[in-house]
Amino acid sequence: MDGPVLTIACVSYKSAPYVALNQRLTRFLNPGTAVQWIVVTNDTKKPARVAPQLAADTVLLGRAPADRSQDFPKGRHHAAGLQQIIERVATRFLLVLDPDFFIVRPNWIADCLAHMETHSLSFFGAAHHPRRATKFRYFPSVMCTFVDLSRVNRHDLDFNPGRYHHFTASGRRERRERRQGHQLVPTTVARIVREVRHFAGRPGYVGKVQDTGYRLHERFFADPAHKSDCVMPVLRPEIEWPEAFGSGSPLALLRRLYLSPPLLPESFSILPRREGYTTRAGFRESGFPAVTDRGWEEHVWQGTPFGFHVTRHSRFHSMDLTIEFEDVEGAVREATGLPHMLRTGVPRP
Repeated sequence: MDGPVLTIACVSYKSAPYVALNQRLTRFLNPGTAVQWIVVTNDTKKPARVAPQLAADTVLLGRAPADRSQDFPKGRHHAAGLQQIIERVATRFLLVLDPDFFIVRPNWIADCLAHMETHSLSFFGAAHHPRRATKFRYFPSVMCTFVDLSRVNRHDLDFNPGRYHHFTASGRRERRERRQGHQLVPTTVARIVREVRHFAGRPGYVGKVQDTGYRLHERFFADPAHKSDCVMPVLRPEIEWPEAFGSGSPLALLRRLYLSPPLLPESFSILPRREGYTTRAGFRESGFPAVTDRGWEEHVWQGTPFGFHVTRHSRFHSMDLTIEFEDVEGAVREATGLPHMLRTGVPRP
């Protein structure tokens, strides 16, 4: 086996089993292809504690310091971990991967790297799902981003988040009050006023929230010297917004117009408008179990399943929901045929 062709950068916070599952899956789907895993353990300064769970050749780094007094404190820890990894990458290609994003396509390393070379891409990967309307569009997100370091100067890779938008701050406050049971039920007038304010303020927050990775979008998206491409998130509007797309009633039509007003620019639209950015055909249409049934996000490339993101950000679940690792392992096994391996006693490569 030759040296590694790809470095996979992963920041783990109490998610070592997810990283280990991703390592097993990567070896299973890419036989004979060498990769280098560099993992930052943000839950401990002593990475040796999680080393027995991971592949023997994993480069483990301890928690990176971050200023939690600033906005997006969790994102700053994540970004600090990624910045710590960047200087250690020795391969041409880098993949920044969330522990809970699982690529399920066979031979995906060779296919993705060849695609980047053929099309002279600086970036390739999975964009934010359209349900995350405040996140940037049409550009890979940090949950899964390939970078060609022969085209991109590694010192230009800044993963740090920025500042909270007032919409983000108010949303965090509302969710916290709802969890604590302190949120008062707003009056009808208050709800209407809030919706009008949100609608008028859309150009300031749709695709503009400055979470982890937004600086990459700001720096490279419009730069003609750096081409990018994305796999397609699976979007079925009638599932994400059933009140607007679940029927043909006049009220549903008004709600559809509210989500994407046709006479206004895309900065007012919750729905992405670029042709080919999303697809309705997901895992089920290719003969695999649909992880969207769990509220997770599916991504498709070239008409076949590419990967899925285990997430709590959906209309199905609150962020307080506990996701069982066994369910994730089962979904990976069903989508790929990965042989069942217990988390204890896993053969090390």
